[in-house]
Amino acid sequence: MRSRRNTKCVGNDRARKVRRSAFAVATAFSLYVSVAPIALATGEDPNPTQSESDTRAAQASGGVKLHILVIEANRRDGAFDARIRGNVRKHLEEVGYTGARVLDELSTPAVSEGARVQLEILSRGNPNSAQHLGVTALGISTSEVRLRVEIPELRFDTSTRQKPDTTVALAFKTPDGSKLYLAVTPTL
Repeated sequence: MRSRRNTKCVGNDRARKVRRSAFAVATAFSLYVSVAPIALATGEDPNPTQSESDTRAAQASGGVKLHILVIEANRRDGAFDARIRGNVRKHLEEVGYTGARVLDELSTPAVSEGARVQLEILSRGNPNSAQHLGVTALGISTSEVRLRVEIPELRFDTSTRQKPDTTVALAFKTPDGSKLYLAVTPTL
C-alpha cells in the first residue's frame, strides 16, 4: 500500500484536495455562510437617488459613524441583551429566536469615504483562529451610504446600499443551531 504522502496530486485529485482543505478551513471557523443581507429599515426605497451636492455635504460633515454588533441568536435562551433593540430585536423575535447576546461590538468615530474598519471575531470552537470582519465606506451622501462588508477567511464579500440610521443584518448559521448576525448601522 502506497503512502499518500508520496503521491502527487494531478488534475481532479488536486482540485478535490483543494476543495476538502477549503471545507476543513470553513468548518474550523464556527461559521457557515448561508444567508444574505436582511434589510431592517423603515419601508422606504432601498435605492434612493444620489446627487453630487448630497455627497459633498456628507463629506464636509466628516464622514459616517459605524456601529457594528456581532450577535448570537438562539432558540433556547429567553433573554435578549439590552443592546439589541429596535428592528433587529423585532426581526429576531419574528423568525422564532427567544434569546440573543452580543458577542462583540464596535462603534467608530467618523469614517471618510474609502476608509476601512476591521473587527476581529474569535471562534468559539478554536480560540486560536479568528475571522476578520471588514467594513469599507464606498460612498457617503446625506441620502445613502454604500458599504462593503467582507470576511476574507470565509470568502464572504457583499456590498450594501442603505439610508443613514438604518441597520443591515447579515446572518450566518453555526454548527450548534444558533445563528450569528452581523448588524451594521451607519450614522451621519
